[in-house]
Amino acid sequence: MVDREDADATDQSLAQVARIDDYITLFCDDGPGFVCARVTSNSHARWTVARQADRDIQSSNLSNIQAATFQVFGPTKYKSTKKLGKLQKKLSNKTPEQYTTAEHEDLTRDKKSVRIEEDENHQERERQSGKPIVYGQVVQLQHAFSKRFLTVSTTTTSELEASNMQLDLAAMPSRKSQFRVLPRYKVRSVGDAVRVGDEIQLESVKTEGQFLHCSGTSFGAQHVDYRSRELNLSATQSALKLLMHFSPYAKVKVEEMLRGGSVIRLFHRELEAYLTAEGSSYKDEPVQDVHLRVRPQVQERPRSLEPSSSGITYWQVELDENPTSGAPISWGQRVRLKHMGTQKYLSLISTDENSHELALTNCETKTEQLEAAFRLHPVIQEDGTVKLGSYCRIDHPRSKQWLHALSDQEKGHIFERQAAQTDVGGDALSLSGLQWDKATLRRIHVSTTMNYNDAFTLQEVEPDFINSFNFVAGMLPVLERFLDNLQQGRQLNAKVSDKFKQALKQLSAFQIVNGEPCKDHQKLLRNLMVVDILIDILKCHGQSFVRQASGKDHLADVCAEVYNCLETYLQGDSRKNELYTARFI
Repeated sequence: MVDREDADATDQSLAQVARIDDYITLFCDDGPGFVCARVTSNSHARWTVARQADRDIQSSNLSNIQAATFQVFGPTKYKSTKKLGKLQKKLSNKTPEQYTTAEHEDLTRDKKSVRIEEDENHQERERQSGKPIVYGQVVQLQHAFSKRFLTVSTTTTSELEASNMQLDLAAMPSRKSQFRVLPRYKVRSVGDAVRVGDEIQLESVKTEGQFLHCSGTSFGAQHVDYRSRELNLSATQSALKLLMHFSPYAKVKVEEMLRGGSVIRLFHRELEAYLTAEGSSYKDEPVQDVHLRVRPQVQERPRSLEPSSSGITYWQVELDENPTSGAPISWGQRVRLKHMGTQKYLSLISTDENSHELALTNCETKTEQLEAAFRLHPVIQEDGTVKLGSYCRIDHPRSKQWLHALSDQEKGHIFERQAAQTDVGGDALSLSGLQWDKATLRRIHVSTTMNYNDAFTLQEVEPDFINSFNFVAGMLPVLERFLDNLQQGRQLNAKVSDKFKQALKQLSAFQIVNGEPCKDHQKLLRNLMVVDILIDILKCHGQSFVRQASGKDHLADVCAEVYNCLETYLQGDSRKNELYTARFI
């Protein structure tokens, strides 16, 4: 690994040269928009150019910058892994007891080869890490959101342009995931360093003479990526502007710093409560607006001593002046706090001339952007960048007020949970009003004075939790589009239903870890209202607005898979899961 203090002798500073292991984004003027993939369903995931109104990279409408972020790697060895995969697929219909002696020997030998290959790849990655990327070099791009690689399909054509090939998301790297970096203009040539802001072209190593290309048309209303353009492989090049999200090779240890794109929890130390909201992109408005959820730390309950794994407590930090940047954040710098579930921003809005209240907004207009800007201030005086795990107080510069948790002595300190909306409330026997969550909720407000006890801990959300959250969040567009197509009377055929059933099976498998139901994974289906969407799909069966291709009841097959997914969700001993589902009875 290169020294963090190392600088190019003849080039410019580290920040201006793209390096192996950097996190980058690619902006395509043909969209215009960022190259991204926001769907995690294997049967629906596509690389797209998320169109936006103009070419201003700071006006991106991405729901999560991770969906457009790539980590750059050098090429790796993969043949042993590929060989083992083929053998395991061949043996998938047998139990280990049924293997022949030769099969056992082949399996043992291939696993040993894979371990050696992984060690060699790790050593090579450490050797290459931090080296400048030069034109003509071969790289691989790993998607930060899904942890998969941008890969060329050699068997499937583009959905929008039949003369081009489709691009896939692959769990493992291969020759199909290797691309050669080439300059768009002759001002750069092979061997020159690639710099941030350069317009580049990416040529497939597997199929030379084929480049990443933005389609000329957009996906239609039935598609998951409605209005986005497709990124495919073509003989026609599209220029991609390389932008830095963040580099691990700055002079500060960025892994310890709060930066743009970081996902955190805000834990109020005095009340032992998390800043939360409830809802998802499925609903226009939050189910429960911003509040504090008390989670006391009790020695007799070891799990309570650990940080919350609930997705409703996750907030993504954005730099106010550049929401797509991943730069470290300084104390006193203006930031936005985006609730990961609802995809809305914490804001302080005016209710009348002299009063304000905290709420979640879309942060689209100039006024909303001012209302969503906050600043972090250290409890213990510190200079420079904000470290994860620090204690902070939060102020709102526009109103000159501070976030304040109402104490027991202050009127209205209890947050009242809003009534559930399950569409069965009119039935006298309905369980829609069932109380499924008994947590104590407190109001969060603002004060004109800074209170000493209003200190929040900036807790980093662990990468495994983020990956799990992203998986379920990446399923939401698939579920929402399928339901919308049903409700809009768009025809359901065998191809659409089969792809959707595959997504449901993938969602069911996600809830089982090592053969056992995983509460942390099941909880995310509740946090992001996946359960609500599945119930709404079941309600569509038999409705007059549903149109199906003649000859078969495709929706009945889909509903059977929906029931399987819900059954998996209810496995285990989670009383909350059971009560949450009972509300729809």
